[in-house]
Amino acid sequence: MTQRSTRRAVMVVSLLLCAAWFLPSMLRAASSKDQAALRTANQRWSGARCRSLQEITAKKGQPGDWTKCKLLFYGKGGNHRVRVLVSDGSAVHRAFYGGTLPIGTEFVASGWAVDDGGDLHLDLELTGHPVRVRVYYGDDWVGRVSLGRLDDFERWARFELFELLSVPSEQLVDAPVSAAASESQPVIGSTTPATPAPQPAITTEPSAPKIKVLAVAAQPTRVAPGGEIAMVITYEVSGVPPGPGFEVVERREILHGAQRFAVFEERLARSNDIFTSRQPLRLPPDVGRGIYTLWAEVEMAGSEATGSALFEVVTTP
Repeated sequence: MTQRSTRRAVMVVSLLLCAAWFLPSMLRAASSKDQAALRTANQRWSGARCRSLQEITAKKGQPGDWTKCKLLFYGKGGNHRVRVLVSDGSAVHRAFYGGTLPIGTEFVASGWAVDDGGDLHLDLELTGHPVRVRVYYGDDWVGRVSLGRLDDFERWARFELFELLSVPSEQLVDAPVSAAASESQPVIGSTTPATPAPQPAITTEPSAPKIKVLAVAAQPTRVAPGGEIAMVITYEVSGVPPGPGFEVVERREILHGAQRFAVFEERLARSNDIFTSRQPLRLPPDVGRGIYTLWAEVEMAGSEATGSALFEVVTTP
C-alpha cells in the first residue's frame, strides 16, 4: 500500500468514527424537536371541532374496512397528493349521497400521530356518525412523509382542508367580540369606530323568530396582498310569521389581532329559509402578511348569532 493510499484509508476510518460518534446525538436532537412539534400541533387539534373546506368522496368498500377516498391535492403544483381513508365507506354512502362529504361537514379531531411505518397522519371522527377519518400527506408521488414534515402538512390542513371551529383552550366560534361599526362600504385600515348608520325600524310582530349561523367562510383561505376574498355567511331563519318577513342585519369584520381592517353592514328582508350571503372584499396591496379573522354576526328581531373563519395573507397564495 502506498503512502497516499494509507492516508486515504486513515481519513475514511476517521470520518466513519466521527459519524458513529455524532450521528446518534444528531438523531436524538432531531427526534426531540419533532416530538415537540407534535405536542404543539396536538395542543391545537386534539379534541378540536373543525369543518371541511373541500369535498371528500369515499369509495363504498366493505363494512368495517378502511376505505380509500378520491385523492386530494396539496397546493397548486399538482404533484403533492393527500390520501384520505374512512373506517367505514359503506356507512358514509348510507349517510351522504354518492359517498361525498360536502364542504362544511363537521369533524372532531383526535390529533396527529405517526403509525408503525413512520407515516404522519391526522385522525378525526365524523360528527354524528361512527366513522373515523385518517388523512395522510404524500410528497411528489414518492409516498407518505414522516414527522419531520409536520409543520408543512399541519399548516395546509388548518387553512385549506379544514377550518378549526373550536379547540380545548379557546373558542373560535361564538367568541365574545365587540360589535362591528356600521358602514355602508368596507373601510380598509380603520382602527376607530365609524358613525353608525341610522337604524330603520325592525318588524316586531308577536312571534319567536330565531336565527342560526350554519357556516362562515373566507374564500379563498390563502390570498396575496391586493387579492380579493369572498366573505360568506350561511344562516337559517325560522319562526317568522307569514307576511313580508323580518329585517336581518348582516355584519362583517376583518380583524388582525386587535386591529380592525374592514367593516361592512347590510340589511335585508328575510323569511323562513336557509340563506348564503357573499360579500367581496379586495385587500390593499400593502396589507400585512399573517393570519386574519373574518367575524360575522346576523341579527333579527332580538335574535342574533355569530361565527368566524380564518384566512391567511401570504406572498404567494
